[in-house]
Amino acid sequence: MTIATVGSLPGPQRSAGGFYTRAALEGWRAWLRAALVSDWRPSEWDPERMLFTGDPDNPGTTLFRCLVDRCDTMVTTRSHCSICGDAFRASRLDAEAFNSTHVPTPNRVIGARRPNCLIGGQTCDRESHNQGMCAAHMSRWHQVRKASPDTVFEDWADTQKPYGPMPSCRVVGCAHDASRAENLCLRHRKGWRNYAEQHGLDVGDEVARKAWAATRFPFMTTAQFSLKPLHETVQMELLFVMQQREDRGMVFNPRPVRLAVKRLLDLRSIAASGDAYPRLAEVTECGVRSFLRDARRTIDRAYKDYQGISPTDGTVWDLTELDIPSAFSASGVRIREGTIDFSEIQQPWMRQLAMAWVDRVRPDSRIVRYTFRGLVVASQALYGLPGGGMDPTKLTFADMDVIAEAFRVMPRWDGTDMGPKGKRLYLSSFCDVVDYGRRNGLLNQIPGTFTRHSSHRIPDEVQDEDESGKAIPESVIRQLDQQLHLLGEGIPYGAMAAEDVQAMFQTAYIVLRDTGRRPQEVARLVLDCSEKDGDDYQLIWDNRKSKRLRRRLPINQETVDAINTWKARRARLDLPPNSAGYLFPAITNNTAHHQMASSSISRAMRAWVRSLERIDSETLGPVGTPAPFDRSLIYPYAFRHSYCQRHADAGVPQDVLRDLMDHRSANTTAGYYKVSLKRKREAVKTMRLHVMDRVGLPAPMTSNSSYELRAVAVPFGNCTEPSNVKAGGQSCPIRFQCAGCGHYRPDPSYLPAVEDHIRALKGNREMAVATGAAEFVTRGLGEEIAAFQQVGEKMKEYMRNLPEDERDQVEEAVKVLRKVRAASGGRPLLPLTVVNRTVGGSR
Repeated sequence: MTIATVGSLPGPQRSAGGFYTRAALEGWRAWLRAALVSDWRPSEWDPERMLFTGDPDNPGTTLFRCLVDRCDTMVTTRSHCSICGDAFRASRLDAEAFNSTHVPTPNRVIGARRPNCLIGGQTCDRESHNQGMCAAHMSRWHQVRKASPDTVFEDWADTQKPYGPMPSCRVVGCAHDASRAENLCLRHRKGWRNYAEQHGLDVGDEVARKAWAATRFPFMTTAQFSLKPLHETVQMELLFVMQQREDRGMVFNPRPVRLAVKRLLDLRSIAASGDAYPRLAEVTECGVRSFLRDARRTIDRAYKDYQGISPTDGTVWDLTELDIPSAFSASGVRIREGTIDFSEIQQPWMRQLAMAWVDRVRPDSRIVRYTFRGLVVASQALYGLPGGGMDPTKLTFADMDVIAEAFRVMPRWDGTDMGPKGKRLYLSSFCDVVDYGRRNGLLNQIPGTFTRHSSHRIPDEVQDEDESGKAIPESVIRQLDQQLHLLGEGIPYGAMAAEDVQAMFQTAYIVLRDTGRRPQEVARLVLDCSEKDGDDYQLIWDNRKSKRLRRRLPINQETVDAINTWKARRARLDLPPNSAGYLFPAITNNTAHHQMASSSISRAMRAWVRSLERIDSETLGPVGTPAPFDRSLIYPYAFRHSYCQRHADAGVPQDVLRDLMDHRSANTTAGYYKVSLKRKREAVKTMRLHVMDRVGLPAPMTSNSSYELRAVAVPFGNCTEPSNVKAGGQSCPIRFQCAGCGHYRPDPSYLPAVEDHIRALKGNREMAVATGAAEFVTRGLGEEIAAFQQVGEKMKEYMRNLPEDERDQVEEAVKVLRKVRAASGGRPLLPLTVVNRTVGGSR
């Protein structure tokens, strides 16, 4: 799929200057007039003055009042205005106290009309300028004070009569009083004089002054914009664009429109603008660039409708024109632009199949995205073959083999390696479209051998045993913690203020780091997600992947404090109503899910990691300084691996760690942490020297390979009995009564397993007694218990007698080998390679 700016559309006859002829332009205007809603936003839009004044109480308008109670300034995020924000930072008060007590400086916004003159209880209809009085009354007061300095202002004010209104400034939309001579307010009068001086015009030229004023903007607030300076056709086009955006569920923000209007002053029509339309690459502000891009696309689509052109004509389709549902909005209405260029598919038969599938099935935008890319990959694979796959009647099983191989090596969008799961998704999507074509009679000419087969399956990649796994090293996490204050900088998130966005993402990071939950589980946390249990706290979360809800996880005080701090801050924010029950709110009220998307956490984290000046790894570079850490390995899900690795390194028992990760199988948990091959070899090298026999006498192994070969599938220690070793531990002559066997070779790493077995045997003996078993049964169990107890006591005594440094080495080796055995399900496994003996795809 490609995302591109739509070019200028072909239209009726144009003049030599590239614009429509008058007749053609009138037809386009008539179409627009019929499409426009006449009573659009009556409380905000003034059609006579072409002036929009946003209402902060309208949920469809991105406009808010300054957080200070006595400030009426409008802002586009839920925050302070710039002046109150400066005062707040200088006040050292908390936000609640500042917002309720601060008195803002009056008359700070040049776009807003100041209150009327205070004379006569503000019945004077003229705008106040200084000390609450209009210019005329202010001049009169200065004359009185000069003549009689002792005059009391209140007594004088009571004797004054209000004046009638002054003329309005002739610049449409300007709210300020004008002078009678020029019909311009003070600021526009200065602007006109500067303009006249620069262009050699007579300041008193009424015709020139009137023409200049017709193209000027009023001095507007953040809540306003004016379309008056634009050409009539552009006015109608922009009004149509704004109404269409509202129909698509987009929230309206006046500020980008106001700035966009300034870039459209020289156009006579957006539909006919061609290369004269503003270059989006030169527009630095994201909101303005987005509005201009959407305006161009909306008008081009409307002009197609005016011409009677179908959205499915041609090979480039606009997804918004096709009403392709969005997978990310609650309404299903697609807001973002997007096009599919079917010419990227080289083969006509595959291109027609793809177009028919999109047109008839109308899948959501996410399915369209990855299915179309799968079709492009398959097309490119066939195009590289003799004949390019152009003739569908000549396709064979070998061609499908080539396509499957292309999916095995396909990269991500950014060129990095893609995992096998993603590759399988793209291959399956392509094959599903082929199956759709066969079911609906669209591929009758293609031979039946051109089909998928089990040999096309993309297997999981074999992991290198010496790799360190996906866990982020603790040293790297410490570096991230030191720079946590930078997380969330520059990340827009709906109408939330920048500092609130940072606080939200920083809290999400702390929860990810400390709890090891999946990113989606963190994003879905409910507002009351922490619960006190005695002196401890637990996190309440939902394991939706395994359909286990209301799970509980012990968390530390730091995590609880971070959650509570964010909750207190969150309580003061005006958030989307649908997000009321979630800790991390959605970006808008129109998202498909009512909480933050996990992709938002990923986006913020990757942007943060890329921006950090330095992240050191645990390895040294060529000059002896730490080598840079691979930043692509830092992503939200990796913190789940880090959580597991951290607890495994601390010696947390396997069953406890499984419960902390909320896995059903310990084998799944073992896949989340790694013991490197190097550490395993060092542990074996240490442990082989401390092997003993069943009576406690030293019996060291001569080599690492001897130790590992004799450890095959023996639960309570090593075994040297040849037939049992050859059978992989499945042919013990005395049924694993190891403590009584001369081939038994335990070592300290098996001590926990021995103790567990003793407890199990004691339970078996009690059961035998309770069921009235024969005396030889209970006697045998008792003797086996005593034998294993002797083995355990001998190993403990052996460890106590070791020198302290050697004992530390043995204990570290014990930890490593226990992890290795736990990762293989509790049994050591032989490194066997499976050889596929099928030939030619047959079984």
